Amino acid sequence: MLNRKATNYIFYASLVVIIGLVFLVRSIALGNINSRNEAIHSENIRLQNQIEDLEILIADYRDVQTEDLYSLYNIIPNVFTAEGLTYKTVAILEELGVDESNDMQRTVYVNQDPTFPSESDLAIIDESYHVVQVEVFFTTQDETIVNGFIDALFDSDQLFIIRELDYDAPDGNNFVGVTVHFIAIYDLDDKEESSN
Repeated sequence: MLNRKATNYIFYASLVVIIGLVFLVRSIALGNINSRNEAIHSENIRLQNQIEDLEILIADYRDVQTEDLYSLYNIIPNVFTAEGLTYKTVAILEELGVDESNDMQRTVYVNQDPTFPSESDLAIIDESYHVVQVEVFFTTQDETIVNGFIDALFDSDQLFIIRELDYDAPDGNNFVGVTVHFIAIYDLDDKEESSN
């Protein structure tokens, strides 16, 4: 059995070790919290700068009409996104006067993974490139809109291939329903980035 003095020394030594461990754990935890706070603070500064840049951009274009915004977006994106291709197609249609009104019944659908008959030219192209199909539908009474849309696709800086063009003229109606299927081709790198 230990004497009283040795027991006191062991008790005080244990107490000092426990207090030391508490301070060590506390300092490590505070260090982690401080580093997290600094990372959050840096992220907040970065986000605030982005917000300020966007506010300046919005202020610059506050008086720009909707049609002008569509023509501003009328730039070919360098990376494929379904949203970007949809906006590109909508921009072309808006410039031709095909809007979202009930009279026009405009729809744009982007199929990111179309299937092609094996051994067809498009199936072969699809092996080396990212091939996307777009289906556009609208109604019109003016055939120049259809010609204008086709010309805009051919005159674009991007490679578009018209695959199919259908007309539907219901009896008793004074409009024609137009469906255009066209292909957009991108680099395979774009396909890999858009899938991530």
